[in-house]
Amino acid sequence: MEHSESLVIHSDIHLISVSGNSGTGKNFLVKALQGLSPGTALIKSCTTRESRGPGQDEEYEFLTDREFNTLLFNGHFLWSVQGQRRPQNAGHDRYATRRVDLERAILQEVPSIMHLVHDKVPDLEKFMQERDKRVLKLLVVCDCKETVRQRIINRSNIPSEEVEDRVAGFYQNQLRYRQSGLYNGVIVSSNDKTIEQLQEELAQYLTNPIPEPQKF
Repeated sequence: MEHSESLVIHSDIHLISVSGNSGTGKNFLVKALQGLSPGTALIKSCTTRESRGPGQDEEYEFLTDREFNTLLFNGHFLWSVQGQRRPQNAGHDRYATRRVDLERAILQEVPSIMHLVHDKVPDLEKFMQERDKRVLKLLVVCDCKETVRQRIINRSNIPSEEVEDRVAGFYQNQLRYRQSGLYNGVIVSSNDKTIEQLQEELAQYLTNPIPEPQKF
């Protein structure tokens, strides 16, 4: 699917959220979305974890624990979540979304994209409803646990024990997400799906009114 110009996204869509287990292909989906609409920006998440290599500056704002705690205490975050445990029992990495980043994003002419953990989807929905804005909530799934494991392994600097933590309960979590009734659409990720095929699928969501959430 070739696009000589940016896809015109339906006026019903003010934001696009992408959720799913680690390794299901969320980053690939974001790239496909940005290929359809080059003006579509990714909202950064704040995190206390270390960078895992090039290309992550677009996705994360890396903070020290002190910086994170200061922003949290002063109410700058809409929400925060706990991530993977650090080595030597040094606590957990944390992730958060700045209130100001989301406030700015929903005022842009072209909808922004954000990664969002499943448990915070209702919070985002409430935030958008209070501002009379709508969010297209997409869930990314993968039907092969071994594919997910390999994708996580292929990322740089992820310890083997963390890989297994991330794939533990994979099928149960994915089923819970699909049956939650929170999402407007589900995108199935597979190694043989090209970015053009993914864009064809995404275009159907982007050019039409947002469908009602349902169980998949």
